[in-house]
Amino acid sequence: GYPAGVSGTLHLEVEDDLFPENCGSFILEVSGGTGHIQRGGNGLVRMDVRALAPLYTGFLTPEALRLVGALVADDATVRLATALFCGPAPALPDMF
Repeated sequence: GYPAGVSGTLHLEVEDDLFPENCGSFILEVSGGTGHIQRGGNGLVRMDVRALAPLYTGFLTPEALRLVGALVADDATVRLATALFCGPAPALPDMF
């Protein structure tokens, strides 16, 4: 989920070389801990699908992705994305 106290709208532009149907512009609306996505928007956050996965899971922050050139967005949009994707880093307990 998303943080319950944070709301906002991100306009994503996603590229996917393997599955063209994943490419395009999307609007992510977050409110009350829930996110809804639909096609459309102006693509203020541009990234490849390989950057979307670590962003969505919390493995990498928007700023970290921007620093390595995997995400293109202005400062205000990166701050909003950071607030929306601020969950804990993913973990897998190792119990063998």
